[in-house]
Amino acid sequence: MNAEHISEILSSTDLGLSRYQIYRVDSAHSNNVYRLSDGSLPNRPTYYLKDYSLAHDGNERAQTEIVTINLLREVTNLPVPEAYLLTDSNSNTMCLLQKGLPGIPLTEILYSADIAQTQSLIEQSVQILAQIHQVTSGSYGSVDNALGQRYSTWQACFADNIHTKLDFATRKNIVGLPHVDFFEKRLKNQTSDGRGHPALIHGDFEPRNILVDPITLTVTGLLDFESSRFWQPEWDLTRISANAFPERPDLVDLFIRYYASMEKTDPDELKKQIEYYSVFESLHFWVWGWGQDPDLTEYIRRDITRVTGVVGA
Repeated sequence: MNAEHISEILSSTDLGLSRYQIYRVDSAHSNNVYRLSDGSLPNRPTYYLKDYSLAHDGNERAQTEIVTINLLREVTNLPVPEAYLLTDSNSNTMCLLQKGLPGIPLTEILYSADIAQTQSLIEQSVQILAQIHQVTSGSYGSVDNALGQRYSTWQACFADNIHTKLDFATRKNIVGLPHVDFFEKRLKNQTSDGRGHPALIHGDFEPRNILVDPITLTVTGLLDFESSRFWQPEWDLTRISANAFPERPDLVDLFIRYYASMEKTDPDELKKQIEYYSVFESLHFWVWGWGQDPDLTEYIRRDITRVTGVVGA
């Protein structure tokens, strides 16, 4: 997708963006992000267009994101963007147009902040995540019935997801049968049903997806809901522990302790759940990253051995 193509898509809307200039600002494995602004009228709002055409499940990601954003705008006061789902009539692929929110990514501030500022930023982030988790559903699975299967129990939902990942990983020769056996045994050891009810999770709750006012250091926005679903909150915490604060276990511990305090639960019990789910989070990472580049693929090979203990399978 290029600027001319995006202009054609925008011309079919009544948003009045025909004079906007289009710049690509980010490129990732599964999507590109474009910034739309009107240079002649700087007071007009900025928009961002998220193009999912690179992903094999791009339309599902786009629909998941718009459903989640609209749900959160309806039932919470969280600072999520106004968004529109657009469709390219030529290719039948979807993209998401989002109105810009103030602030800069938390990643640009967090590691230069002092101790008190860091604690405040982590606490605000925890409060936002806890509000997301307060949105519940009668069943586990996709955020909308039309987007995927729903389940009455967490065990069935989670096992089906892991089996799907394992099927893909074996077809792509990422893992072998001994690795599959490792995960099957791990699944059988699942003893906790978490909170016992389906909660909305963000799915990618990291500092890069949290916007902050650089002057007041208050959270001003939350982005990227394409991985949202009704699961167990511990999955968000597991992903945060693995990815959100590289090389900063102290921040992971602070986040978990704040979350446990807010939810009135035992932080050590939360950490046990995170440890259990961590190997499955690794499986998700392997499937996501395999083949993106030689260095990452080689890292994943080593990580598979580290996690499973299986050598040369």
